[in-house]
Amino acid sequence: MQIQPLTSLAIACSNLHSPFLATLKRPALNGVNCAIRAGEFVTLVGLNGAGKSTLLRSLVGLVPIQKGTIHINGVAVSFKSLRQRQEVSILFQGGGLVPQLTALENVLCGSLGQRSTWQTLTGFRRSDRLHALQLLQELGLDAQIYQKTSHLSGGQRQRVAIAR
Repeated sequence: MQIQPLTSLAIACSNLHSPFLATLKRPALNGVNCAIRAGEFVTLVGLNGAGKSTLLRSLVGLVPIQKGTIHINGVAVSFKSLRQRQEVSILFQGGGLVPQLTALENVLCGSLGQRSTWQTLTGFRRSDRLHALQLLQELGLDAQIYQKTSHLSGGQRQRVAIAR
């Protein structure tokens, strides 16, 4: 693999090693490298236990790495700071939406972790609602804002999860 300048890559990792897994009798990641440009479509294929999910979880800080480096948009990340962890996420196929809630309510749920218990009990601010509405509109979900996510197509649910 030819190494690209870090500034041209959205995600780059070099020589990633994960902790040893007793079930595999080896580390899930052992010297993994990757280079992904912004907007590039990438498919990760491998056998069960090959480390696909571990790699993705490592790239967003959910699985610690023992060795190696991760760069996101040219910046080295360690996921030790709360700010770095807040700026990177992963969207799994299910999306984690609450099917009984509307698209708007699901997007608003995404901000619950940034609010105190008291703020959560008193409801969402007008600015929170406006921001959620704007995100849904930008993702082409104007007509689905007040529909329960259980009534949306798979693609529409994915876009709601992205907005969240």
